[in-house]
Amino acid sequence: MSGSGSGSRADRSYRAVSEGQRILLISVGRRVDERTALAVEAYRRRLPAGWQWDWVQLPEASAGSLPVRDVMAREGRRILERAEGRLVVALAEQGVEDDSITWAGRFQRFLEQGRPLALVIGGAHGLSPEVLQRADHVWSLSRLTFPHEMVPLLVAEQIYRAHSILHSHPYHKA
Repeated sequence: MSGSGSGSRADRSYRAVSEGQRILLISVGRRVDERTALAVEAYRRRLPAGWQWDWVQLPEASAGSLPVRDVMAREGRRILERAEGRLVVALAEQGVEDDSITWAGRFQRFLEQGRPLALVIGGAHGLSPEVLQRADHVWSLSRLTFPHEMVPLLVAEQIYRAHSILHSHPYHKA
């Protein structure tokens, strides 16, 4: 193979599918504080200009005297309405835990499918069984427990890290 092309074959393949991507981050719960929102926005701005990245923060369903499963079902219906037609990645503690390199490869395969991507973060009680069943992939960031408000920032960083890995950008130093 000649050295006339720039980047590896995998890098060129990723570039071909990464243009014009549409990513929707859906989170349930109280609105995050301004500093967290600004940090998420900073990672969004680092992604290619052609990418459409939106973040929808859905309020938690009011529980009142409802059983937890009913609250989760109500939140799940709202999530699924927003995720309609998208490849859904649900974040849940029982999901697959990847290292950053593996996640980057998985992220590339999601993009290669050519569907808009929805990353879904549940509320205080997690995601409903309906959302987990509908998900194309269930992902766990870690076996550790994080403050709920931090998870959108961690997801945004991992999206940017995956993009950096796939572009051989020096941001990821493993």
